[in-house]
Amino acid sequence: MSMEKFLCFLFLFLSGTTAMAQQTVRGQIIDERNNPLKGVVVSVKNTAISTQSDDMGYYSIAVPDSSSILVFSKIEYLKQEHQVNSSTLNITMSIADVFDLTLEELLQIKVVTASRSDIRMEKLPATTYIISQKEIISNNYFTLTDALKNIPEIKVSQPGSAECGNLFLMRGMVGNYYTKVLIDGIPITPSVVSGIAIDEHIYMKRAERIEIVYGPASAVYGADAISGIINIITLKPSKNTLDIETRAGSFGYFNANLLASYSIGKQKNSFDLIAYGQFTNRNDRNIKTGYDTIYDRKQYPLWDKNMMPFVLGNIPNQSASFGLKLSKSNFTVSYDWMYRSEFSSLGQRTDIQFYDDPKARITENTQRIAFQLKALIKDFTLSANLSVLHYRMDNNSYFSTIYSNKNPQTYGYVNRAYKYQASDDILFEEIVTWNPFKKIEMVGGITFQFSGAFPKTNDLEKPFNPKHYTPFSTEKPPLDTFYLDFGYNPIVYSNMAGFIQGIYSTDRFTLLCGTRYDVNSEYGSSFNPRIALQANVLEQTSLRASFNRAFKAPSPYYGYQSIASASSLYPGYVNYINVPNKDLGSEKLTSYEVGLRQLLTENVSVEVIGFHNHIFELISIKGGLLAHDFGYEETAHATDKVSIYSNDGGAEATIMGIGTILRIKDIIPSIKLSLDFYANYSKGKETFPSTMVITGDDTTIVNEKIDNRRMLPNWIGKARVYCYPAKNFYVALDNFICSHWYARQVHSLESYKNPNNKINGYYTMDVNLHYEVAKFLKVSLKVENIFDRKYAGIQAYDSYNLLYNPQPGRSLYAGLMLTF
Repeated sequence: MSMEKFLCFLFLFLSGTTAMAQQTVRGQIIDERNNPLKGVVVSVKNTAISTQSDDMGYYSIAVPDSSSILVFSKIEYLKQEHQVNSSTLNITMSIADVFDLTLEELLQIKVVTASRSDIRMEKLPATTYIISQKEIISNNYFTLTDALKNIPEIKVSQPGSAECGNLFLMRGMVGNYYTKVLIDGIPITPSVVSGIAIDEHIYMKRAERIEIVYGPASAVYGADAISGIINIITLKPSKNTLDIETRAGSFGYFNANLLASYSIGKQKNSFDLIAYGQFTNRNDRNIKTGYDTIYDRKQYPLWDKNMMPFVLGNIPNQSASFGLKLSKSNFTVSYDWMYRSEFSSLGQRTDIQFYDDPKARITENTQRIAFQLKALIKDFTLSANLSVLHYRMDNNSYFSTIYSNKNPQTYGYVNRAYKYQASDDILFEEIVTWNPFKKIEMVGGITFQFSGAFPKTNDLEKPFNPKHYTPFSTEKPPLDTFYLDFGYNPIVYSNMAGFIQGIYSTDRFTLLCGTRYDVNSEYGSSFNPRIALQANVLEQTSLRASFNRAFKAPSPYYGYQSIASASSLYPGYVNYINVPNKDLGSEKLTSYEVGLRQLLTENVSVEVIGFHNHIFELISIKGGLLAHDFGYEETAHATDKVSIYSNDGGAEATIMGIGTILRIKDIIPSIKLSLDFYANYSKGKETFPSTMVITGDDTTIVNEKIDNRRMLPNWIGKARVYCYPAKNFYVALDNFICSHWYARQVHSLESYKNPNNKINGYYTMDVNLHYEVAKFLKVSLKVENIFDRKYAGIQAYDSYNLLYNPQPGRSLYAGLMLTF
């Protein structure tokens, strides 16, 4: 046989042998609800052989032999590996929790909050953080501030104030006032309040994930999106479940909650239901032991005016909520009822507030109904949102004070100062997304909000009758016999806005440009553009930069602030202290941000972020004004000087910061030992509102300045170490450290130099344990402040605060959850 014939025979023999060894594997890939999954990558492990599933989830792939391993992967789904045992292999894939993804996979997740359209995190020109449901459950997050406590550039105070519950600081600004909080993209802050109230009434376990976007976003969200956006994206049922949980803890803490999900049918014709409910009660807060000096009346100027002995009683707290979410195809309707009740003296000076009346509460009820509809018409995606937000402060809410509503003779004794406020907000949005070309996306929308509000009343001698307020009406309640109509300011106003945004994206960079124009019937118009760029300078290295303008709308809480009391000098006359200012305008901000992200391996990333914020025309108290200029000359015999909230005092602030984020997953793969480390350095400057200085016959107007930003520590460091030392057993250690800062109630150079207003930094550690005993049973243990540190939180208000806001000592919580 010639050599040519032999080689030809050998080639045909080997080819036939290979063909006989190869086999074709076919199958269908579905999700947990039996919906076909398109675009699943099916590959042979350790080879270049791959294919993708079609529209109906079917795939076909040739494998070398029966020992081959097939890998099934799709963004946002758990990766699976299966050995080829037959020619048919059907797969059911489960949605992956963000917490389980590698850092490389995390960058492939699409987020909607930053741009109001789906963009992968690796292409997003904004600093974004995601908190997943598994992270919420594993780390025993009871409140939104629990979750925010452990992410970059945020400092929390738990508790904060009666009016806002827990407080948080985000990029040097109080987040309750300067951050827009959304549920499924729709705002949930009532128009009449000073800021979003945070407690357990915002139920955390119903969140599929929480998207936090840092920096201004008024170009797409309008007012109040200054320090960032927090979007709570609620669950979509993947299977029928019922979770029942109970928790108990220190100082009489008790919580019971349930979450149910139910689904019928396949994707296009499915009917989905999510229902939840929760109740929480605290008999007392652990903020008394070790804080004797803070509660000592003699620390405060009016201590000798008190006619009653000081008693530090229980500081209770209560919350409840209930909700339903119904979905059918692209239509969703949801309902939420949220209730909270907080001890009203919380954080306030002991010389003017009593701490021994457990009935002294600020109690609020909020109801929300929202409708959402999505439709695809040719190349356009249309999204419509309609929500109704109904808010009422309970008319039995009151402060227990030393000053009287009408009778100066009771000054120094226990007096009840009743409060009431209410609002109704109807919001409609229509958002359109269009892709005219492969690399270009256009997003635009219109927004209309119609609001009726009854701003917080003056101190009342008895509870306000809610029947005297009619929603969306400016008719005033019956006159008070003493104050007449002072403190009764029902208003009706509207806000119209339009925004447009263009996104140009390639493999190497993303350019985002947009602007929004708002017209408000109360405070006028506002124009807010933004431009942002993200570029992949190397394969795993990206740079981003952005410029934004934003604004904070003046809440009726400030514009119609009304405080008056009975004159102690002129019996029967009114002493006006704070009066409404209908000309109050918006606060404004300009912001610059840069960021660098380096993905070192699939499980190691480093990020460096720098920002510069300038906020001006700050709303602040302006005093020494003539009462008759505001129409109060006829009855203000006790004094002719009043105060208002105003923008024209020249108050402004500059905040600069640089932060580092280091994340390492699976340091020890066998126990999934991981580390999240955050370090931030911030520096601020503030200019206080103008004050009048009289020297002899000369009068000058000055704006005092300080070389710091109140409430903002220069240094903040956080480190979370977590692992699974045994199967389904999760352990996390959360460490927080910060440097000193200056008190919120600093309003002058003199008070800035007062050593009592320089608040010490602190270090705390929390421990979280979570163990899945069985599929139907989970147990948890949470120890907050394990070293029992005594430290300060963010002060409750701008004035009349305790020297600092005491924070809880060591607290223990245990939980049990059943799943059916």
